[in-house]
Amino acid sequence: MRRRILLIFSFILAGVPCLRGALEWESVEKVVPSGLETERVEAAFAFRNTGEDPVVILDIKHSCGCMTEELDKEVYEPGESGEIRVAMDLDSLRGEQVKTVRVYTSESPDMPRILTFITDVPVRYDLKPGILAWKFRSEPKVRRASLTFHPGIDPDPGKVRVLVEDRDNTGLAFKSALKKGRHSHHLFVEVLPKKLGTMGHSYLSVFYNHGDDEVLVGEVYLIVN
Repeated sequence: MRRRILLIFSFILAGVPCLRGALEWESVEKVVPSGLETERVEAAFAFRNTGEDPVVILDIKHSCGCMTEELDKEVYEPGESGEIRVAMDLDSLRGEQVKTVRVYTSESPDMPRILTFITDVPVRYDLKPGILAWKFRSEPKVRRASLTFHPGIDPDPGKVRVLVEDRDNTGLAFKSALKKGRHSHHLFVEVLPKKLGTMGHSYLSVFYNHGDDEVLVGEVYLIVN
């Protein structure tokens, strides 16, 4: 596709002494809201060729593999309008997302127009901290991981599954228990080592049964050193 665009660009350059095309953008920044059930957000960046000559869109590059873009055609005549439609998949994203799209045109092939696409992906679940640690040969004590749900979710403790794994066969063993927190959207996972006579690490994974799917909420690194 890029080769075909470059051929079109070369043809136009051969017939025009000096390109005077100019794309004017309706907006170079789009802020699109997203909700708990939103899987994909989209935005359209509209433009118009206000110059005297055709403008060729040579290439479009985005800053994230989560993005795709669509363009109806590559060459826009004077007075002609168009748009670049951009989509962002939210499956693996959380929190504020600021992504960019670089548009290369025949106006200035080495200086792309930067389009900015912003959305704020609600955090369904938040498991903190990422590490719980104990001293080697110390007295075993309970440590807590905090599990917080988005206010739009009414959590059912019966749908939470906690799994402790000794993936690297270090010989460590832990007990875990799920406890209610101070409000309805807050739970605790209490973790207690059975003994601290071995140095090493294990993993605590928390899952939540959301609808028909069991989702990995997060993991906590359990370490004895």
